[in-house]
Amino acid sequence: MSRKDLTLIEKMSILDKIKAQPHKSLRELEKLIGTSKSVLNRLKNNEIAIREQYEKLNDNKSAPVNRKRKREGKDPEVDKAMNEWFSAVTERGVRISGPMLEQKAEYFAQKIGHSDFKATEGWISRWKDRHNIKFKRFHGEKSSADTNGANEWSLAKLPEILKKFSRQDIYNSDETGLFYRATPDGSLCYKRETLEGSKKAMDRITVLCCCNQSSCGVHRNR
Repeated sequence: MSRKDLTLIEKMSILDKIKAQPHKSLRELEKLIGTSKSVLNRLKNNEIAIREQYEKLNDNKSAPVNRKRKREGKDPEVDKAMNEWFSAVTERGVRISGPMLEQKAEYFAQKIGHSDFKATEGWISRWKDRHNIKFKRFHGEKSSADTNGANEWSLAKLPEILKKFSRQDIYNSDETGLFYRATPDGSLCYKRETLEGSKKAMDRITVLCCCNQSSCGVHRNR
């Protein structure tokens, strides 16, 4: 994102994030914020002028500080607590899902004293829109299966072989692994961020699925 694309409020947001990370280098801030080092450097050098401009325009209610400004939520205290929590946990690499957001929002509401608050799908959706949060998938491993060879076998050779057997004697089985401690393949995050995969827990249960054309059965082995 170039400097000319930033609104005044976006510049202020970046400056506040820089201020909140005083010990991080420009390279670390570039990855954290998702803005180039050159833009970060320009904003830091012009911080005083930017903040003065923001304060001046903010005092004038008729001035369009940010034409893209989104409406404030009905529960600003919960909104703020959620954003601070989300920023902190995603920075540590924690993977976040929708149900986690709902539970955390209601937890903060109870702490604040908003006993009638309900983290509905609508509230969560609007909260994500206000803070530019979306779901992204991690980059996984690409398949190396010989799909062309498999298709040729199943369409040309397999039917000829199966003609020699009855339905009760035709079985298909496959083994798969259930990684019951594995974390999700994706997470909610800020749109500006790029997700990096992490090493997954490899604890697994081996599952053998087997059935014939007349009936089916599933056998599980540890």
